[in-house]
Amino acid sequence: ETGKEWRTLKTGDVIFGFEAQNKTVESNRISYPTSRYRYLRVRVFADELTDKEAPVIRAVKVMMAIREKGEQMTWNVAVPPYQLLRNQGAPASAWIIDLGGRVPCDRLTLEVGDESFSRTFQLEEVDDPQNVRLLASGELTRRVGGQRQPLVITFDNEEYARKLRLLINDYSNQTLSISSIKGGAPARQLIFELKEADGQPLRLFFGKPKATAPHYDFEKELPARLALAPPPPARSEVGAVINNPDYKPEPLPLTERIPWLIYLVLAASSIALAMILISLARTTLRTKPKQTEGSEFQAGSG
Repeated sequence: ETGKEWRTLKTGDVIFGFEAQNKTVESNRISYPTSRYRYLRVRVFADELTDKEAPVIRAVKVMMAIREKGEQMTWNVAVPPYQLLRNQGAPASAWIIDLGGRVPCDRLTLEVGDESFSRTFQLEEVDDPQNVRLLASGELTRRVGGQRQPLVITFDNEEYARKLRLLINDYSNQTLSISSIKGGAPARQLIFELKEADGQPLRLFFGKPKATAPHYDFEKELPARLALAPPPPARSEVGAVINNPDYKPEPLPLTERIPWLIYLVLAASSIALAMILISLARTTLRTKPKQTEGSEFQAGSG
């Protein structure tokens, strides 16, 4: 409200609420462009098909959300040799991309040297060859005379994967010349407080999937501390990754340490079962003639 007239910020949105089969579905939130007006008027109209009168507004809450652009991290991935195959009956090329570890990833950035092309593609997660999952599909295009911008393949959802297969349908064209591949994902931040400033160098241990979450008190206090607008935390980068000499992996199951043992047990069980069956068969064959002779003797004596 400007003091003289009302201006429309948003109209046409639908709010609803109904219950069926002991389940309730409700939607009563409406978003509108950011404004600095002091007064807002909310008007709700009845549905012509279902409502006899307009719903009564009992309370209104106004909220403001601030969305900041996240930080995207990228890393170089080795370009593997491509494989020639057929996909959907057409010639195609496939690259098995190793991300270097099972890491979060939501996009791939490709540098392609070809001037122009238009190829359909599929991107699959192939960590488990028996359970291949489709992550993205579409078309890679570049027009003649256009800028040679990197090609970005965005996943439908962020995935944790190590091996990806990029499958591009070539049809009667030459295989695309991919010169570089980069993985990308939203940045993860690890914020910690140094009790002693001279505790250098810092070491970060990772790679234990069964580790439990620590739930430090510092974690709960951090938002309030950052809200006080102190100097931002100093940033550091991870150096070279080295193996931990003190790490002792958990022993593998016996079947994995001695894989041939299961076959030996199965073979021994099969032999023992065969011997039991042969013994039963011999006993049965020996018993039948005696039963036949006894029957003939009884018939003769009668």
